Amino acid sequence: LGIRAEGGRLLVVGRDQVTRLHDLNGDDEADFHECVADGMETSPGSHDYIVGLESDPQGRLYVASGNQGLLRLTPGRPGAEVLATGLRNPNGIGLSPDGRFLTSSLQEGNWTPASAVVQVDLAAAARPHFGLGGPGAGGAIAPPLLQLPRGEDNSSAGQVFLGEGRWPALAGPGGNLVHF
Repeated sequence: LGIRAEGGRLLVVGRDQVTRLHDLNGDDEADFHECVADGMETSPGSHDYIVGLESDPQGRLYVASGNQGLLRLTPGRPGAEVLATGLRNPNGIGLSPDGRFLTSSLQEGNWTPASAVVQVDLAAAARPHFGLGGPGAGGAIAPPLLQLPRGEDNSSAGQVFLGEGRWPALAGPGGNLVHF
C-alpha cells in the first residue's frame, strides 16, 4: 500500500517488507524482487496494513502501521524505529520537504473521536502517542494537527507537501501541506 520511484526502480511496501523491483531483461516486468527492509510487525487482523512510503536524503524509509505506529526503516539494519504510536487505521503519510516533519492520518473510532491528521517532529526526543488504546505508556494523548468531521472526511488518506513552483497560491517556506 505504498510505492516510490527511486533511482529508476520502484519500491513497493507490503505487509511483510519494502521491496525493490528489478527488471533484469528490459521487458518492463519485474524479474527480481529485492527485500530492502522488513522490520515491520503485522497481524492478520483487519486494518493492520503497512501504508505510505516516503524516504529522506539519508535513504531511510518511512511507513505507518496500525499495529506499530509511524516507523522509520533503515535499509540494511534489522527492525524499525517507532516514531509515534496510537494510530487508528492510518491510510497514508507525508514527509515535509526539509525532512523535519512526518504526517499521517487517523480514522474515527475507538479512542479517536474524528478522522484526523497528526504531525511528528522527527528531531524531538519524545515519541507522541495519538490515542488508540488509550493513553500511551507514561504519557498523555498527543493532540492531532487537525480533526476532520465525518461529513468532511470519513476515510483520511495521505498528505503531500507542496514545494516552490507547485500551486503558487499555496506555496510557503518549506512547502504547504495538502491532505487527500
